[in-house]
Parts: sequence; structure tokens; C-alpha cells
Amino acid sequence: MQPKESLTDLIACHSPGDNYRGQVVDMAPRVPDDDTTGKYVSYYDSKRQKRFKTRLGRFLSKLTPQLYTAEKEQWVIDIQVAMKQDTLITLVTGQTIPDTYVRLQNYGVDSCMSTRPQYLTMYAENPEIVSLAYIIDGTQAARCLVWTIKERQYYDVIYCSARRVKVMIEDRLQAKGIAKIRNSDTLSVEVANKANVWPFMDSFIHGHKIEGDTYRLSMRDDDKEFICDCQNGSHSSSCPECINCGGEANPDYSYTHEEEIWCENCFHDTFTACGCCEDTTPLEDTYHIESECIDVCQSCLDYYFTLCKDCDDSFRGEGSEEDGICGKCIDDYYVCNQCGELTHSDDITHTPDDEAYCNDCFADLYVVCSGCDTYIPIDDDIDGMCADCAVDKRVN
Repeated sequence: MQPKESLTDLIACHSPGDNYRGQVVDMAPRVPDDDTTGKYVSYYDSKRQKRFKTRLGRFLSKLTPQLYTAEKEQWVIDIQVAMKQDTLITLVTGQTIPDTYVRLQNYGVDSCMSTRPQYLTMYAENPEIVSLAYIIDGTQAARCLVWTIKERQYYDVIYCSARRVKVMIEDRLQAKGIAKIRNSDTLSVEVANKANVWPFMDSFIHGHKIEGDTYRLSMRDDDKEFICDCQNGSHSSSCPECINCGGEANPDYSYTHEEEIWCENCFHDTFTACGCCEDTTPLEDTYHIESECIDVCQSCLDYYFTLCKDCDDSFRGEGSEEDGICGKCIDDYYVCNQCGELTHSDDITHTPDDEAYCNDCFADLYVVCSGCDTYIPIDDDIDGMCADCAVDKRVN
């Protein structure tokens, strides 16, 4: 970003809207020296002949209504950075680097190494090669490593609590002639590491031991003995071997099952947690319970669940475990009024009084009247007819 000389120069890049034709005079924080500096603007409206104060974003929206939200946000950041040229960047070396990692957590700047400063000793051991740049603006902050390689300086990945301070630190670094490390770069650097303790690194992740306590760190992977991608002070070559694929099992992401070590990918491809007891179980030994959308081990399946004889899904709780019918299928069953057996609706007959009987019991209790085709109790059968039909037959 190329900083403008003033806020007026920044605004001049856009065509003023009809509502706001005024001259921007100065920045006006609500309270002197607080964190609102650069967030508010004081301006004079020539139409209403009055001075106003408003937020930068709202001012730009009125002045340049054609701006998209993303453009407006970027202009607000550019203005804040341009108006805060007195906010200084600080570069520290030695033991101050891990101390600063910890301190900047109070400003919301976090990373996996922020809570593990004991693994940053390599940075502290190489003050002529590694420094830490940081900037604090009110309650926000940003930091990044700066590497000195062949008399040139390069800044690494920026960690920040707000995009505004990221732009601010980039602006200050580039003003000092410090270049940004890009993914296409093939930089390398030699460092000392007496303790052989390694931080998790962003760019120089490929390591090679030269001799003694001297190592070469590189962005290229064609000359590596190890990779600085662990969060426990080690590197990947010291990681155990996965029992399944034979690859490296990073201690931060590996799993142990029955005293065997698995890498993260192989473990999740092979095991799952039982939905009941939460024990680690091979996927091939689990059973999916459709009604609860969980996978369970054989022991839990046998102890807690019943196999529904209708839909072949296992269930617990709802339904009739004694009869082996799940809650989803139980609505298709009736209890026979005679024998009390739970019977599927396909084998149930309902009387005119809506009483349900299994087909066997119904055949023992009822017959069909040959005159009117209604069901009649077998005890009321008169030559195969109900009483009314029998009387009609005699009369006729």
C-alpha cells in the first residue's frame, strides 16, 4: 500500500456525492489519546455551514455512495494507517522474542507457539538472523518474524488481532525495505540450535543438520532431514511411525490404540468412538443404529439394543423390546382382544365395534352372516345367519 499524504488526499481519489461537499479538516477522537484515534473524522459541511464528527466508514458512505462495502472497509483501513504514522514498529531479538509472544496475547494475538514460549529458544539463540517485529495500536496488535539472509531482510507470516494493524505493520515493514516472504521463494538460512528444540514454523519448515549445533532451514523440500511442523518442541523425524501406513505420526495429532500408534488420517479411517460407551472401536466392528444415527460396538449392541423383527433396525426404549418391535413399527401392530398377542395389522380383523382380533382368534369367535355379510359372534349363529336374517328367511 502506498500511503497518501493526508486524509484529504485519500478522499480526493473519489468523486464527492451531492450530500457531502465539504473540506476534511482533522481527525477528532472522542477522548484524547484513546483508541478512537483514526476511527472518527471531523469535517466542515459547506452546505449546512457547520462542523460535524462521524465515523470514517459512515463518512465515506455519504461522500462516495458508489463504494462497495469491501472497498469502503479497505479505505477506512488505509485512512487509519495514513493518519497514524506516529505508531511505531518495534523489532526485538534474543529472549525478548518469546517474552513478546506471551505479552501480545493480551492484545488478542494468538498462535500455537504463544502458549509454548519454551520452544522458541532457537529464535533467541540467533539474534543476528531472527528478530520479531510488532506493533501495538490501542487494544490491537500484530507481530511477525523478520529474517536476515545475505544482508537482506524478509518478514514472515503476520499474526494479528485486527486487519487494520496487519496493514499497519506491513506498511511500516515495507517502508523499512523489508520484503515479504512469498510461497514461490526458495530462501534458506543457517541457524544454531544447541538445545535441538524446534518451534512450529511457517516458512522455513525444512531442516537439515550441517554439523554440531548448526542447521540449515529452507523453504525447499529437496534437502530435508526433518520438518518443523510439531508443536511440542520436536520435529517430524523424531515422530513415531504409524503402525498402519508406516508414515510419521506427529505426536500432536497421533493416536494410541492398544499400545499401537496411528497417524491422524489412518486412525480416523479405521476407528470411531462407540456412540454408547465412547470406547475406540474398529469401524468394521461397529453397527449403525438408524433410529439414533449412531455407531455402536458389539457389546453395547447386545446389552442395550433389540433387533426389530419388522425393519431389522436395532432399537432401545420406545417400542416393545419383549416382542422385538421398534417404536417406528409398533404403530402397525395391535393387541388381540382375545389372546393378547401383539399382531401385525396385516393379520388383524376389526369387528364393527372396532375391536381387534388376530385372524386365528377371529375365526374361532366370529362367522360371516350368509344373508347380510356382517360378522356375528359364533354363539349367535343361526344356520349361518344372524338373528335378523334368520327371521326374514322364516317370514318369507
